[in-house]
Amino acid sequence: MTLQRSLRLALIWTSLLAILIYAIAAETIVVAAIGMPSAWICWWAAHQPWAASVPRLLVNAVLLVAVGLGLGLASFDGQFNVERIAEMLAALLVIKLFDRRTARDAAEVLALSVFLVFGAILTSLMLSVGVLLLVFCPLLVWAALVQQVVATEERAAAYQERIGAVRQRVRSGDAMSRGLRRMTGGLTITASLIATAVFVLVPRGLTPSFLADFGAERGSVTGFTDEVELGRAGLISESQEKVLDLRITDAEGGNLGGAGRAYYLRGAVLDRYEDGSWTRQARRSRALQRVETDENLQLSVSFEPTRAVIVQDIALRQPPSNGSMMFAIQQPYQWEFGEPLQFTRNRRSGTLRLNENAKTQSYIVRSGLPGLQTPSERSPAASDPRQLASFPSQYVFDLTVGLLEAEGLNADRVPRAPTEITAVTRTIKDHLLTFDYTLDILRAQGDPIEWFLRTAQQGHCEYFAAAMTAMCRSVGVNARVVTGYVAVEYNDASTQYTVRESHAHAWVEVEHAPGQWRTHDPTPPADFNRVHQPDTSLASLARRWVDALEFFWVDSVVSFDRGSQRRVLGGEANDQEPQIEALNSIAGFLNGVRQSG
Repeated sequence: MTLQRSLRLALIWTSLLAILIYAIAAETIVVAAIGMPSAWICWWAAHQPWAASVPRLLVNAVLLVAVGLGLGLASFDGQFNVERIAEMLAALLVIKLFDRRTARDAAEVLALSVFLVFGAILTSLMLSVGVLLLVFCPLLVWAALVQQVVATEERAAAYQERIGAVRQRVRSGDAMSRGLRRMTGGLTITASLIATAVFVLVPRGLTPSFLADFGAERGSVTGFTDEVELGRAGLISESQEKVLDLRITDAEGGNLGGAGRAYYLRGAVLDRYEDGSWTRQARRSRALQRVETDENLQLSVSFEPTRAVIVQDIALRQPPSNGSMMFAIQQPYQWEFGEPLQFTRNRRSGTLRLNENAKTQSYIVRSGLPGLQTPSERSPAASDPRQLASFPSQYVFDLTVGLLEAEGLNADRVPRAPTEITAVTRTIKDHLLTFDYTLDILRAQGDPIEWFLRTAQQGHCEYFAAAMTAMCRSVGVNARVVTGYVAVEYNDASTQYTVRESHAHAWVEVEHAPGQWRTHDPTPPADFNRVHQPDTSLASLARRWVDALEFFWVDSVVSFDRGSQRRVLGGEANDQEPQIEALNSIAGFLNGVRQSG
């Protein structure tokens, strides 16, 4: 096989692979279905006898038209983002394959392929993209080497023609091909080793989440929200996008996860209701506390409990942005991150909100068992039992009083003992369990909670949580709405929970004693299992194995941060820059080799 034919094959395979990588990263079948056949047709046409007669000016005009259309579409819809640029690059790549006449044109095709792959990396860092990159890189090295040899042949031929010498072509047979293959393999291995060393010494964590501001507006899909807005109509679709991976262990590292065992990850605590929306109550400065990680990259928010501990090892699929809520099981007392960070902590609700963008995508949380109360949680946050909760709805009050009186319970708004509060919450939950669960909601008529309780008697988890909170408050029981995720999809292969956007959930926390809040989920259990429990089919089992591989990719590559770096390099917790010691060790070894002669 001649080098010219090798270059032609390398170009088409490199181009097709670049288009495929971007199509997978952008999750669009249109780019693959149109771009890849078009690229092959243009490549095939470029090597037909009639292709040489096509004026180059015409090809350049088509390239300019493609650029103009790309810029025009971006200006029309106001979305000049990576997606628009990558689609324009894909179009230019297809057109340029027809214009492959010299080695210089081949270099432009390779450059466009590289830029398109960069666009894919900025769009997504999913496992499939990483696997295809492992194929793309050696293919690119091979194509670049062959292009350089062919370019040298072209320059030598042009020089010989200019001086009138007899043209002598370089023999590009099997010997040279074998040499290029050996060089390609050597360069690929060497570059991989250097890249691995650089990757370990320079922490990763910056991913393309900053591009979200330039993306298209999302539709109505399931996902976490830090407020609950009731009353809107429409069908809510379920997104299977992965949010985080979670490992649950005890203090000694024993696995606490398992199929059929669910954990509630708190995000936002909502205790203010107005015009059909639950939001966070504006807090006094003494309830909000600005905190930051210490020199060990830890954040302690209360005393370490003496009872059992639940350790949560969380790996986010995207790094948190400014204002993001940190997810954890109720009553966390210590957080551990991979870099220094600043937060705002609400001491009343125990929630943590990030004050800045973060590169870290993994953190560890230690929580006490539910119901455990620590001293620091009592002082500013404990509710005054003389100040009874209330809810501004006569209908909700009358309904709740009727239910309590039917069960022989005291319906007066008086301070209640913990056992009485337990009986009240059980009665309210039993009433709500007779309602139906649905994601197809009609527009509320009047107040959404009253409409849900009086007329609709069906809704999703936000309606159930909002109604229970309102009913508890109407009879003087402190309650609040909590939004977050529920971890139910357990993977035996990785001993991890995979948490998706479809696992977003809303539930209720009720204060059974001053400062002691307990979790209550009024969503009907059968519907909860139907919506959140994973499929047990053979296809689902295979998918969980893929999820285990993807978690390894995210945890080891995408979310590589200072904490991961310390684990790899063996640095102590108080080492600020463990890579410095690694570099010093390498320098000492090289210096010893140099001095030994």
